[in-house]
Amino acid sequence: MLTMVKKFEFEAAHRLPKHEGACQRMHGHRYELEVGISGPINMDTGMIADFKQLKDVVKTWVVDVLDHQYMNEVDVPGFPRACPTAEKMVIWIVDVLKTALAKTGCELNLVRLWETSGSRVEWSR
Repeated sequence: MLTMVKKFEFEAAHRLPKHEGACQRMHGHRYELEVGISGPINMDTGMIADFKQLKDVVKTWVVDVLDHQYMNEVDVPGFPRACPTAEKMVIWIVDVLKTALAKTGCELNLVRLWETSGSRVEWSR
């Protein structure tokens, strides 16, 4: 199986009220998000999908919603604003993108959210 992956970046702040450390205070991150999809290769185009199509979906449904936001105040259905950990954010991103990609004929295969250059949470099908 082939997986087509596109990388995105966004800036956001949050605080983790139940964390017993520095992350309890408001702080920001430069998040990196990788999204991978799979599907049949179109024999005419030779592609699973156009990278621009994937970019438009992820930008509209995730990046534009979270970029330069204080995530504890993001007001969208299902977003874990009470405790926006990377783990809970990935679960929300997966749910949102599965719905958004349903019309494209492609399946979500990978979501990788980097909170720092050395720390990430990953979901894969």
